[in-house]
Parts: sequence; C-alpha cells; structure tokens
Amino acid sequence: MSDSQSIEKKMLASTKWSTLGEVAAKLVRPISNMILARILVPSDFGVVATITMITSFAEMFKDAGFQKYLIQADIIEEDLPKYANVAFWTNLLVSVIIWFILLALRSPLSVLLGDDRLVQVLPIATISIVISSLSMIQIGLFRRIFLFKRLFVIRVVGLIIPLLVTIPLAFLGFKFWAIIIGDIMLALVNAIVLTYLSNWKPSFYYKFGILKQMFSFSMWTLFEGISIWLTGWIDSFLIGTRMSQQKLGVYKTSTTNVNSIMSLMTASITPVLFSGLSRLKDDDEKYFNVFLNMQRLMGMFVIPIGIGIFTFRDLTTRILLGKGWGEATLVIGTWALSSALMIIFGNLFSEVYRSKGQPKLSVIAQCLHLVFLIPLIIWAVSKGFEFLVIVRSLARLQFILVHLIIIKSVFGYSILKILTNLRSIFISAILMGGVGYLVLKISQNIIVQFIWVIVCIIVYFGILSLFKDTKKDIKSFYDLLRKKVRSF
Repeated sequence: MSDSQSIEKKMLASTKWSTLGEVAAKLVRPISNMILARILVPSDFGVVATITMITSFAEMFKDAGFQKYLIQADIIEEDLPKYANVAFWTNLLVSVIIWFILLALRSPLSVLLGDDRLVQVLPIATISIVISSLSMIQIGLFRRIFLFKRLFVIRVVGLIIPLLVTIPLAFLGFKFWAIIIGDIMLALVNAIVLTYLSNWKPSFYYKFGILKQMFSFSMWTLFEGISIWLTGWIDSFLIGTRMSQQKLGVYKTSTTNVNSIMSLMTASITPVLFSGLSRLKDDDEKYFNVFLNMQRLMGMFVIPIGIGIFTFRDLTTRILLGKGWGEATLVIGTWALSSALMIIFGNLFSEVYRSKGQPKLSVIAQCLHLVFLIPLIIWAVSKGFEFLVIVRSLARLQFILVHLIIIKSVFGYSILKILTNLRSIFISAILMGGVGYLVLKISQNIIVQFIWVIVCIIVYFGILSLFKDTKKDIKSFYDLLRKKVRSF
C-alpha cells in the first residue's frame, strides 16, 4: 500500500471517530442551548458573547500556531517530545501573562465595551485561558497521528459538563455566571482527561532554538488567527458598543447555534482533512482529488442544511430558542444560508493554504475581506439591526470570491471543476428548498412543518440519487456507514 493510500485510509477511519464525537456534541449542545435560552435572557448571552470575544482573541496569542506546527511539520519521532515540551511551557507562560494583562485592563475594557459587569466577570472568566493551555499540545499530538478515537472520548466526557453544571446553575438563578462556570469546568475536565490519555507527559525541557524554529513557521498562522478573529467579531463588537447587550445576545446566540449545527460535518471532517492533506502536499494530483472528494462529502450535508434552515427559519428559531426571540429568525436564516456557501468555498480553502505550508495566503484572503467588510459593517450598523444582519451575510460572498481567485492563481486548481463538483448537490438542495417554500405558503402550522421537513429531506436525497456522481457517493457513504456500525 502506498503512503497516499495509507493516509487516505487513516483519514476515513479517523473521520468515523471525529464524526461520532461531533454528532454526540451536536446532539447535546443544542439541547443545552435550547434549555438555557428558555431560562436566561438575551442580555445574559450578550455578556457571555463579550467575554468570549475577549478570551478568543487572547487564546490566539497563547497557542501562536504551535498546535498546527506539531501536526504539520516533519519532525523526527524521537525529537517530538522536545518540541511538545517547548510548545507546552511557552503556551502556559503566555497564558498566565495574558491573564494578568486582562486583569489589569478590566476597567478600561468594561468602559470600551459598555458593560460595567465586566470588572467583576473578567478575572474569573479568563481563568479558562490558563487551564485550556494545559491540554492544547495533547490535542495536536493526537491529531498528528490520527488518534481521533481518543479525542472522541474527550468530547463525550466534556458533554456532561453542561448537563451537570451549566443548566443546574442556570435553574438556580446564576444567570450568565452559569455558562462561565460551566466553561471553566469544561476546560479543567479536558485538561485532566487529555493528560491522562496522552502517551506524552510534560517534562522540564526548554530550548530557545526550537521556539524560534516553531515561531518562524507558525508566525503566519498567528497572523491568520488575528485576521479570522477580526472577521468573526467586528460585527459583534459594533453591535455591543453601538446598539445594546440585548441585540448582541440575540445576534451572537443565533449565529452560535447555527454554527453549532453547521459544524456537525465541518468540525468532524476538517481536522482529519488538514492532517491528511498535510501528508499529501507533495503529491499534487492525489492531493486535489482527495480535496474534491472531501468537499463533495461535506457539501452533500452542509448545503441542504443551510437551505433547509433558511426555508424553515421560523420553525428553527422556535425549536432552538423558543418564544421571545423573534429578532433571531432573520439572523438564523441568513447566517445558515451564507454559512453553507462559506464552508464549502471558503473554510475548506483555508485548510488547503495551511496544509500546503502557506498560511500567509489565508492572512491575505482575510485582509482583503476585512478591507471590504469593516467600512461596510460600520455603515450598516447605523441603518439598524435587520439591515446589518442582511448586509453581513451577503458580505461573505465577497470573501468566497477572494478565495476562488487565490486557489486558481496560486495553485492552478480549476474553479470550474470545484464548482461543478457540487452541481448535482446544489440542484437537489435548491429544488428541496422550493418544495419547502411552497409548503409554507399553504400552511404555517408547526406540526405540518415538521412533517414537510421530513418530506423535503426525502425529496433532496431522491433527486440527488438521480445524478450519477452523487448516486455513487450515497452508495459508498451508506456502505461505509453500515460497515462502521457493524464494527462497533
């Protein structure tokens, strides 16, 4: 068996465990969010969104791309523990420094973000930054050697935290503190379990030469992370500072729930795709074929989910958030539709850049998008919440165009081939959405809508099976799924 065949086989096996972990997470997380949305108010979620905005920015500097370096770099196995130790102690030291900086800046940040509660919340909420640094290297090492089965165990263990900590605290009246305490407990449990399952354990070893080598490799990954953060949070920052915590809570809770649903496939396939493509980067033909296969597999589920949520956005909002979240309907619908396109024609291309050892291309793409996005969002926020939501979703089309230009001009991959790779999927999903639209014109009854959602799913796969390429994919996926189920 060739190296590329062996890697692809490992990717398929790893996808099973990665998918199982994500399926379990995506079954529990929406349920916990559904419960929390009926206990807490949008402004509580606004506080949590603000905290997440700060911690996510800080965590980029904590890791500095070392985890991806351990996955991708050609390191001799006997030297791997040395690199892991340098990355571990660097992450831990930087996370502690970041925590002290945020502690010192808590008052200015509370004024900037317009919420004086942050003075008390920030010192406690940001402890998770330090705790999570204890387990990041273990995750990278597991992914490097395709040990996604162990990561599956971590995901399952982590799922009990919302059920045992967050939701009970919310019922007891802890408000936004329930989510913050739950996140801290989750980080702590992950650190303990990951360290226990890992064959590598931290030891006191450090070499600045290794740090320099890793940072020179990971520098562009860090810049990419900053640009991604700006792209993902500029709208939330403006909503929180120009509008209100209530609007921010509606917006971020809606997009987070949609991202959670959409990542059912992406979060399971993307880590495996990156690990596999990194090993195939010198075999360009095999590399592109594997990419197209994984893109079509992901698109087969992501595209109909996006169109389906947009079509049945009122029903989705009622299920996810309940009454009192009427403003979330537009956010959920437009974000789901644009996310489906962004995942297939944007996020996957970023994995190509990184696996090819050119993360700077992702930075360039992000910067070109930010130049377009920032003035657009500043203008749109002055026009009202609904206008901003629509403009923000449409702006992602420009990002897709940037990615397509880069993938063609730098790597020479055919845009036409990438688009036609998903032709049958788009046709089937659009026809499915048309059926759903006609049904909603006839009846708005919730029970009837549930029935027609099932009908739309049958329609989608029925039409999909009429196409030669996707019919083969469906059969292969079914055979693989049946085989894996029997293997348990």
